[in-house]
Amino acid sequence: MAGRYASNEEMEARWRRLADLHGGSSQILGRSREGRPVLGWRFPAVGASPGRLGESPTLLFVSLLHPMEWIGRSAHLRLLESLLDTRTGQARPALLSIPNANPDGAARVEEGLRAGRFRWVRGNAAGVDLNRNFPIAHRRRPRWLDWWPMWNPGPGPASEPETAAICAWVEKERPSVALSFHSFGRWIFYPPGASRRIEESAEIHARCAAGFHPAYRCAQLGRWAFWFRAFGTEIDCFARHGALSFLVEVSRGGLGKWPGRRMLHPFSIFNPPDPEPEFELLLPSLLRLLDTAMEQSAARRPPTP
Repeated sequence: MAGRYASNEEMEARWRRLADLHGGSSQILGRSREGRPVLGWRFPAVGASPGRLGESPTLLFVSLLHPMEWIGRSAHLRLLESLLDTRTGQARPALLSIPNANPDGAARVEEGLRAGRFRWVRGNAAGVDLNRNFPIAHRRRPRWLDWWPMWNPGPGPASEPETAAICAWVEKERPSVALSFHSFGRWIFYPPGASRRIEESAEIHARCAAGFHPAYRCAQLGRWAFWFRAFGTEIDCFARHGALSFLVEVSRGGLGKWPGRRMLHPFSIFNPPDPEPEFELLLPSLLRLLDTAMEQSAARRPPTP
């Protein structure tokens, strides 16, 4: 494939190997516009203390809502591998994983890479940006912008089958903490994205992200810029269902100081040729963030009767 990134089929095989090694399982959460399965993976808790209503706390990871951002899926895999590498006596919460939230878009990206075509793919098969299609604070764009391929939120909240499948799983599972992997910019964003209002939950999210690596900046998504609001995002949806939610913009992208021909290839904009240095920088901070977020999540839960 491109650079050091495995194909969609190879990445799915890696998830299957992890499931075989660690007692995980998969289920079809739904199907895409073109009928491809949206797979969710579950890895059971190990020695975790009971959480809300006697259940174990749960982490949720999602990637490829934007299908060109393959480094996000690779970071997702590396973090999952780190958490599953539990030593004897160490506890681990239950883990939920959606590695390919946009299988139609990811298939189009791979087709373009194999054919050597420069193709910009942000949405699903209907051209909808799934990261603007979630039902919390969804907003349709004006009709005069329908020609524009960017940030198409779809005709209505969770109108796309991929988004609806993810929403249904999150509503059922009620994860304690959620990470959504994207690229690029080296940002850690937290909700709300649709408002500049600083809520109590925003302050809790900020505390969780406070110790992150200084190469990454942290901000409430709705306050990223004075003119910017992100309506219908996944982190606002996950937060509505009780999760501490973070959007991780992995790396600075793949252009570098002397991009040359890479500027012509959209895949290179989002994905550095060698992601390993970024993972070495990012993963320790992600593990610390998760530890803090789990502590904060436990403190927010009402006592179990």
